[in-house]
Amino acid sequence: MASMGQRNLNPHEDNVRAESEEWVFSLCAFTESQRSQLLASDLPRFASRTYPYASYEKFRICCDCSFLVFAIDEITDDEDLKQGPVTCTLVGAMGGDAPPSLRNNLVEDYRSRLSKLVGPTLWRRMLNDWDTAYLRFQRELQIRDHVEYALGIELPDEVYENMVFIEIYLAAVDMIWLSNDVCSYEKEYVKGHEACNFLSIIMHEHSVDIQGAVDYSGVKFREMFDRFIAAKAHLPSWGEPLDSDIAAFVEALGIWVVGYLHWTFETPRYFGPWYEEAKRTCVVRIGTLENKEGRYKSFRFVIGALIISVFIIGCALTIHHACFGTVRCFVNPF
Repeated sequence: MASMGQRNLNPHEDNVRAESEEWVFSLCAFTESQRSQLLASDLPRFASRTYPYASYEKFRICCDCSFLVFAIDEITDDEDLKQGPVTCTLVGAMGGDAPPSLRNNLVEDYRSRLSKLVGPTLWRRMLNDWDTAYLRFQRELQIRDHVEYALGIELPDEVYENMVFIEIYLAAVDMIWLSNDVCSYEKEYVKGHEACNFLSIIMHEHSVDIQGAVDYSGVKFREMFDRFIAAKAHLPSWGEPLDSDIAAFVEALGIWVVGYLHWTFETPRYFGPWYEEAKRTCVVRIGTLENKEGRYKSFRFVIGALIISVFIIGCALTIHHACFGTVRCFVNPF
């Protein structure tokens, strides 16, 4: 089985890194703080972890998409419910419905290049997902359509209308947003944005403390994984070559889940300068920075249950596809 940091990375990461960074910073104006945050987040590594099988050209698009989604997140960080004027304008730019500006140019340039590289069915879904998924969960923009693109496949609509396939996809998305909420809690807490975080909701609804909410999340995460595996076992057959494409897509979803968690422990984006400590100990510090009320509130929680769940998932994932061979996705215990 491949160890962490070896076969789970895209071989084009280093070459594409400079190209994508130059692209995003030349087309969009950022404050020094926003620029530093994007660089520290190491988005080329994020793309490398989540699309380790993509060819050079496809990996460049996926890397640019990562910069695009995270850049919009930084730009619109303080807009209410992600429905402020800047967010709406940037979302509209993907459909070509926004006035020229440095920010909109970033989206429009990406749109122009991507539209020439995908088929009509996938492009239609991409535009629809950009409009409908962005305000719900930005990461979903990078999952379904860009996994298809990175694999070099285009699944027909009838596959997405199948309830078993939908269950597999939603289970993967659920695992990603749940791990995102757990890992990003400290970052959101410091900014005063934690109210909509899953951990805050569980603490309120179940009258538990932060550790109780994290433990509950670990249990739910394992349930999501069980849904993923159970549905995968009941996928119907559409015949070849479509069955092979669907199998590759499903396994790539699993790689995305595991790769995302790997990345969260490789940068200071969510855990600050203590990210290596969090990776080593499975303990997350809260309140290490001044909180929204101008006071320090120091406590910790253990995310071991979540990591153990993903460790189990990593052991179960092996992807086979003609276009990129075999990639084993194995998560070392942190």
